[in-house]
Amino acid sequence: SDTNRWEMGLLHRADWQAKWIGLGAEGAESLTTDHVRWIWYPEGNPLQSAPAGDRFFCYDISVREGKRVERATLYAVADNTYNAYVNGKAVGSGGAWQNWNRHSIEESLHAGSNRIQIRANNTDGPAGLATAIVIRYADGTSEQFGTDSKWHSQNSEEQGWLGERHDLANWKSAMVLGEKIGRAHV
Repeated sequence: SDTNRWEMGLLHRADWQAKWIGLGAEGAESLTTDHVRWIWYPEGNPLQSAPAGDRFFCYDISVREGKRVERATLYAVADNTYNAYVNGKAVGSGGAWQNWNRHSIEESLHAGSNRIQIRANNTDGPAGLATAIVIRYADGTSEQFGTDSKWHSQNSEEQGWLGERHDLANWKSAMVLGEKIGRAHV
């Protein structure tokens, strides 16, 4: 016999049901960017135009002694690209300043002082870097850190800059490029 084909759609409104797929509320990360600022190495006006090339950024955070880190995330955006490190270990890279990139960093952290290191690259035009670090402890408490003028910056790569104890005495304070980061998509 000949091959026939038959299709039928869902006939009743109640048949059309769906549930969003994704990270549930218990695993969702709460990111507040009120404390995050766009930064860059202090040269000229990076909001208008910055020299092409790599710039280097470091910031020390403290993980509370005696507390277990359940989850730790580094969010980052850069105009144009970046490579991120925690205590000298590569944890991720990205670009496209309009969207946050998310990197899991709990495996790279330890109790006490930890160093966040970023190599950012500007290809031309404006330049900027913004990061937010969210640490959630097993007891339900959390901490957030963000880019601001307390970050150290350098315009050339120093030997050993990825070391946890590298001396930042000759590094400059990062230049804050605005009041708030504004809107970026997580």
